[in-house]
Amino acid sequence: MGLRAALSARLAHAAGRLMRGAVGDAVAAAMAERRSERDAAIVAQVRRGYGELSAQLDRELAELRSDIGEQVRAEADRAVAEIRAAELRGRRDLAAAGERDAAATSARFVHDEMADAVALPTPVATLEHALAIASKGGMALEFGVYTGRTLAMIAASRPDDAVYGFDSFAGLPETWRPGFPVGVFDDIAGPPEVSGAEIVVGLFDETLPGFLAAHPGPVDLLHIDSDLHSSAATVLAHVGPRLGPGSVVVFDEFFNYPGWEDHEARAWRDHVAAHPGLTFRYEAYTIDNEQVVVRITGEDRRPGAAR
Repeated sequence: MGLRAALSARLAHAAGRLMRGAVGDAVAAAMAERRSERDAAIVAQVRRGYGELSAQLDRELAELRSDIGEQVRAEADRAVAEIRAAELRGRRDLAAAGERDAAATSARFVHDEMADAVALPTPVATLEHALAIASKGGMALEFGVYTGRTLAMIAASRPDDAVYGFDSFAGLPETWRPGFPVGVFDDIAGPPEVSGAEIVVGLFDETLPGFLAAHPGPVDLLHIDSDLHSSAATVLAHVGPRLGPGSVVVFDEFFNYPGWEDHEARAWRDHVAAHPGLTFRYEAYTIDNEQVVVRITGEDRRPGAAR
């Protein structure tokens, strides 16, 4: 009995070990199968997400290509329209043709008469240059005040001198050129307040005689912003005798616009012709605008012309 019991016990122990091994293997296999299924599910989910993202990117890329195509077509259409418009202006636009001719004749004037003058980039730079070279101690007069912007520049540069601005504030008394009819520039409510300057209101031919009678002495700076030939001629006729060596005249609309030869430039040309003793030099001009600076170098020696 003892031997049989021992054998039974050993058999039972061996059977138990076999059973536990089989169960362990089964559990391990089951766990491996579950991991494989989970991994497969994750892979499938990633693939689905990537597929959706890829499809979305494809849609957005297609929309972007469509938008870019439309923009390119729109830009091409705009460029073609601009080219056609430029071609039309070149052939038929009278204003453009007039501006080209004005630029060409002004360029010839610069070449023939102003070879030593300084070319400046803006009207402000041109006025600043004139203010820097003008004599000091005499009066500074501006004709055509409008908003007072340039008069303020003049006054600020000459704090110790008398500065006056003349304007009717009723607009142009006659048509200047196309686009500038009688009354243009009448949109100012009244004379501006300009520190360091006094405003004289009225037409030039009505205000100048009395003003000059009450204000003797030289004029060192004359700023003519009157546009019209008649107005500029009036100013030069009255103020010209007060100009002398070192005096500077600034014309705001001298050249570089259609018809420029008939306005401020003509008034200056006529003034010089009427005063053979007057000598001067062109000092500066605005390269792509209308301003010209003149400095008087010699006096008119005729009787009554002295300062």
